[in-house]
Amino acid sequence: MGFIKGPGTAGYVPIWTGARTLGDSPITVSGNQTTLNGRAYVVIGNSSTNKFVVMYDGGIFYPYDDNGTKLGQDIRRWSDIWAVTTHFGDLGFSEKVCAVCRKRFKVGDSVILMVKLVNESGIRTVPKHEAC
Repeated sequence: MGFIKGPGTAGYVPIWTGARTLGDSPITVSGNQTTLNGRAYVVIGNSSTNKFVVMYDGGIFYPYDDNGTKLGQDIRRWSDIWAVTTHFGDLGFSEKVCAVCRKRFKVGDSVILMVKLVNESGIRTVPKHEAC
């Protein structure tokens, strides 16, 4: 039987960094030393960017800093998101042109949603100029 060695830092979940070697992962666990609103939490990310917090006692998943982290990007999108209730600040679309006239949207345009697909999962919509 062999030994596994690694530096390890208190509060970090270990990961394999090489043959028989452990190191710190980007996941930290607060355990009983809670520092975020008095709640136990898990941080996934690195020192100052891409931090996420999962609250044990509330079941809430949210970014470490308000308005400081993206969830996906134009080339790394989630395929489908299901939720009972959603709240948005600004509503954004990836479409840059009207689905009907194919003209680019510009600041001040009035847009409405056009149904693009209806299936057993629900409907999908795309923006179009209100006048189209």
